[in-house]
Amino acid sequence: MCVKRWSSTSTPTNRMTTTTERSEGGAGKDWGAAPKCTAEPDFENLLAVLRCDRPARPTLFEFFLNERLHAKLAPPPENAPSNLDRLEPETRKGMKLIVNGPNVVLENVIRLIGFENLCLMTADDESLVSDMFEQVGSRIVRYYVRCLQHGVVGAVIGNDDWGFRSQTMLSPDDMRKFVCPWHRQIVAAAHAAGRPAILHSCGNLDEVLTDIIVDMQYDGEQCA
Repeated sequence: MCVKRWSSTSTPTNRMTTTTERSEGGAGKDWGAAPKCTAEPDFENLLAVLRCDRPARPTLFEFFLNERLHAKLAPPPENAPSNLDRLEPETRKGMKLIVNGPNVVLENVIRLIGFENLCLMTADDESLVSDMFEQVGSRIVRYYVRCLQHGVVGAVIGNDDWGFRSQTMLSPDDMRKFVCPWHRQIVAAAHAAGRPAILHSCGNLDEVLTDIIVDMQYDGEQCA
């Protein structure tokens, strides 16, 4: 193998020195085969390389992501375990949980790219804006669908701030184009599971109030 290290005593033109070492069995050896590990790990060998010392044995450092291990330890959201069922025994008789979202649709898009950038993109690259809302909105809908599978959940709340004191953060038309369709799906998922859906959204929503009631069909709004 090849170990490269910086030598503090070398001249600027040859500061990087290379030591090449090979294990036994060079002739006829299949260098493409996975090596057999016959020694215990020893992190000190890597530290020795970084100190410009000679390690006790050939030392390999490689940065990689173990996709198989990641897939095993971190299942996709649809298969991830939930703690909601564990809360049911702790819930007093007559009580239910109201599940909120992780800032839901518009707020998450703004967190990703910034409000000013979003406003510019609605004029400059509408298809990209649509794709971003697709990626965020579809994940949020799946989150609510999973939560609604648990009997302890009595309702859901779509917590997504939409407005300033005087108007919505995006134009009413852009709200209907990018934001409202995903909230419509959230409400539909709740109603399909026999649960009500509540909207929490700060700001002046007068221009989209009919959309909230008639189109999205939220059962109520919690006003801050």
